[in-house]
Amino acid sequence: MQVARKTAVETLALLLLSCAVGLGGNAVRARGLELNRDYFQVSETALEAALSERSEEAASAEPSTGGLIPHPGVAEVTLGDAMGCFCDPGYVPGASDTRFLFIDARNDADYAEGHIPGALLVDHYYRSQYLPDVLPIVECAEKIIIYCNGGDCEDNALVAMDLLEEGVPAAKICLFKGGWEAWEEAGLPCE
Repeated sequence: MQVARKTAVETLALLLLSCAVGLGGNAVRARGLELNRDYFQVSETALEAALSERSEEAASAEPSTGGLIPHPGVAEVTLGDAMGCFCDPGYVPGASDTRFLFIDARNDADYAEGHIPGALLVDHYYRSQYLPDVLPIVECAEKIIIYCNGGDCEDNALVAMDLLEEGVPAAKICLFKGGWEAWEEAGLPCE
């Protein structure tokens, strides 16, 4: 009986120590997790729009473009469309008053390895670190092209939902479905 009690006390102490070390490490980490945030939160409006869009696609005879569309007003753009915006004289990489704005929805490491020149980083999972700096620039842009890795990646749709929740009009937001993968395969400029 004494051994079982001692083992239970030691197990509880080890569990509490592990929690304390984990929480302490998270607190001092520059990009620690926000413990009070729901990382999978989707606003009711965005969820209703996505479900509505999917049901409309299912009802239509045309094949679905795939992926999550955060709002019916959000457009998808092709590699050619994205390249057209990039080459437009109204696109000034890195300028805060550019006509077109590229947003990279990948993580810090992927962004550091290479991104579309002038693209701003917005990681949906750490949006509170990125959105305050990006929102003033977003307000000035006529068109916002959001991309992630491409393929089945839906991080660009998650960032689009974040922007919609902040009041950015859906008509300004475009999802570049080919993403970084298509951009890089085409041998287009990278930074």
